[in-house]
Amino acid sequence: MITRIRLERPFNADGGAAYIATPDSALQGALVFLLEDEKPLGPPDTEHQLIRELGGGRFSVWRGDIHFSASDNTDCNENGRDYQILALDNAMLREQMISHFGQDDEALLRLIMENARHNNRFFANFFQYYETITGYLRRNGIVVPEAVLEIGSGARPYTGLRFLFEGAKRYVANDLFEVQSTFSPTFIEALRATCLAINPILWLRFDSVFSPDGQEFIAPGLEPVGGRSFETLDDAEPFDFMHSTSVLEHVRDPEKIAGKMASLLKPGGHMWHSIDFRDHRDFGKPLAFLELTEEQYAPISTENRLRASDWVGILKDSGFQIVERQDWTMTPESVEAGHGIMGAAYRFFGPNDAIVPFVTEAMRSRLVEPFRSRDLTDLSIICTQVLCRKG
Repeated sequence: MITRIRLERPFNADGGAAYIATPDSALQGALVFLLEDEKPLGPPDTEHQLIRELGGGRFSVWRGDIHFSASDNTDCNENGRDYQILALDNAMLREQMISHFGQDDEALLRLIMENARHNNRFFANFFQYYETITGYLRRNGIVVPEAVLEIGSGARPYTGLRFLFEGAKRYVANDLFEVQSTFSPTFIEALRATCLAINPILWLRFDSVFSPDGQEFIAPGLEPVGGRSFETLDDAEPFDFMHSTSVLEHVRDPEKIAGKMASLLKPGGHMWHSIDFRDHRDFGKPLAFLELTEEQYAPISTENRLRASDWVGILKDSGFQIVERQDWTMTPESVEAGHGIMGAAYRFFGPNDAIVPFVTEAMRSRLVEPFRSRDLTDLSIICTQVLCRKG
């Protein structure tokens, strides 16, 4: 059930604190732990850029290679430490876990909670993201759209499946990486049972969404468009609705992207976006990248550093009307109590809610221009969710 694999030097340097090793055993389908002199490293599944920049034992398994860093960011080729992988047979482990969680309600709920915390996982996408997005539509009297485009869907188009269950006829899931197009019989059986347990209406619609295709299943209304950037979708038919979650903060040319969205949306169509304004290198230091000049930030450049007011202006200039906007930031009670970033309470604020800025004059004074001239409230907004209508 457990395979121990020693990583052999030399490792390939990948910039910063990162190194790449190719194990002599396949890791496909395994649950992987990385050890440094028998001590576990992590967190796993970290973005490669963060492994380079932050190190600290972060690692990721990608296409048979392991991208990793030393616990203290020393040279993994020179520090003399022993690096080993523990690879657990995921199929066998999964069956044991299923048997356990099926009889332990608390463990099951904690497992669901953990699944919902991660982007591109089932509960986050099929339930949380869908309900959040369509909550905006319902509040504004907008029916479930028939033709939908998701920008940055990730590998697993679970939000798209939910839209199809709820009446969408066509759902295009676009991402720079490959997007899943078929589903195993085991997944279909589990999803059918989950729908029956949580929402029997979805269970009744199951056969209208999925069709058998050889040994697998497909969703005929789902159009996976992976391996292509959003800007290249010149051949797509116009959409009634499009959406994205934590994507727009990464785009290099925001005005061009907004124009492209306008060109793909039908007149009177709507779109919804959730935009995260934090420095993604360390969410505990959300404004750290605003302390860097353009020259200092250029080698990093993981986000475009626009703030909420910037995006509102870009969307309006591209012909969109803001139908509803909510901003995520620290609660007034946390601000008044002087809570730290990670220990504070946060909530969404509507247009009639008064936001108390958590960014102080002292914090703003450390920023470079043009951010040093920004309003404290604008700097304090760390996420915006916005529903727009194309005029």
